[in-house]
Parts: sequence; C-alpha cells; structure tokens
Amino acid sequence: MTTIPGDKQPGSPQPGATGAPRSPRQPRQMVVTLPGEIDITSDGQVQDALSRALDDGTVVLIADASRTTYCACAGVHALLLAHHRAAAAGARLRVAASPAVRRILELTGTDHVLDTYPTLAAALAGKAALAGKAALAGKAALAGKAALAGKAALAGKAALAGKGDRMTEFGTAAYELSGLHHVLLAIPPGGEDLARRYYGDILGMAELEKPPALAAKGGCWFRRGGLEVHLGVEKEFRAAAKAHPGVLVQDLDALAVRLKAAGAAVEWDNGLPGYRRFYSRDLHGNRLELMELAGA
Repeated sequence: MTTIPGDKQPGSPQPGATGAPRSPRQPRQMVVTLPGEIDITSDGQVQDALSRALDDGTVVLIADASRTTYCACAGVHALLLAHHRAAAAGARLRVAASPAVRRILELTGTDHVLDTYPTLAAALAGKAALAGKAALAGKAALAGKAALAGKAALAGKAALAGKGDRMTEFGTAAYELSGLHHVLLAIPPGGEDLARRYYGDILGMAELEKPPALAAKGGCWFRRGGLEVHLGVEKEFRAAAKAHPGVLVQDLDALAVRLKAAGAAVEWDNGLPGYRRFYSRDLHGNRLELMELAGA
C-alpha cells in the first residue's frame, strides 16, 4: 500500500513511497492505496496503513480502493474503524471504491456511513460522494442510520436500545457491529471432498487457502463475491436442519437451474415479503436459504 501526500498530484504509486520524506508541514490530505484483494489475511495491514496516515495529522484521508477487485467483510471492518478514528480526530475519510467494493458496502449497509467516490480523482476533489441512500439526506450525518431504523426518527442507536444512550444492564455499548465476516457450517470428519463438490463445483465458489495452524484441523473455506463459507470438522456431526445462512443472489432462477441439474434440492418459499427465495441443502444436509430482492 502507498501513501501520497495531498500536495502532490496523484499518479502511478512509486515503490516504497510509504516511507517518502515529509515536507516540514504535516500533510493535510493523504492517499492510502489499498491492495487488490482485502480479506482476513490483509485487513490488519489496511488498518495499520490508515491509522499511520491519521497519526501523521492528516485532515482528509483517502482510502484508494478504486483498483480493489475483492473486499471481504474484514476489509469493510477496517474501513469502518478508520472512519470512526478519523471522526474522533476531527478528520474525514473518503473511499475511492471500485464497483466490487461498492457492492459489498451496499450489501453490508455501510454505504450509509462511508463517503464513497467512483474514482480517486473524484475522492481528491471531494465532490459528488456516492454515499448510498444517505446521499439523499445531504449533509445529515445521521441519515443513513435513521433510514435503517425506519420510523424511529431519532436514529438507529435509539431504536436498537430503546434509549438514546443505549444503556443496558452491562453499561453503555460504545462499539458497533460492522458486518458479517463469514458463515461457519459443520461437516463430518473426512467430509471435505463432498464440501468441495457442493460449494466449489456446484456453487462455483473459490476455495481459500487456510492458515497452516487451522489447516491442520481439517475442513475447507470458500469465497465468492462478498460471501465466505467456512466448513469446520465436527466429530459428532449433525446437519443443521433448521439453522441456516441467508445468501443474497443475483439471478436466483439461474442458480435454481444449476442446483437442480446437479441433483441438489430446491424448495421454493414465498413467506418473506419483498424477496424471492428457496431453500437448498449441501451434500452433508446443511440448510441454506438463497434469496433475491423481488423485481431484481
């Protein structure tokens, strides 16, 4: 990742530019170029780079994800941490987001919180932020959370706790839950090949390399789009017959055809207003809900 002081013109990042000498005055605007893929193995690097830029006194921090082709929820979490840290320091975070990054921000609802731009040049200029539905509210910083809270006009925090300060018997909740990183389902010992058949061959998900310490425990991980599914070995395995992940799909009918062709169950259900959906089961019997916005 590369940082570019705001008093320089953006261009092709030079290797090692992160440690470039600073001018005597602190940079007012800084660009941090994010990696092509952000997942659980690189989110710490992203957090560190953004934190260092804020520690340097940056007033406007630009996270350049315009060339990022994949961003897991771990990357979304890193951006949210930078956003909250910037706000606490009186600074501002802007995100130059590629279509892939914008998609995961929309799916997780964080497009209501982060100021996003379609290009690095737009982020540098600070004009026409693509801040999801929150853009409709102009400069009302709480609009995104208020929209999520429906008719709770005093915004999402009050709706979640019933009180503006979100006091519970355990005290005030000062943190935020920022997104779903992955779903874990169980498989029996030796069940990796059937998992690869369903999640890899049928659903078309890419298998991820597990960290060595976790690979020794067996199981396998898969990823496609903004979804990660981890399959963990459980000695006393029982398929999840009721509990299930709900997965958003683009072109639900095409997926149904693919699953049926592979011999997998497709059980349509119209019980959720606003969505078309069906249930399926992986080759170990675990239940999945596949869903799409009605009219999409």
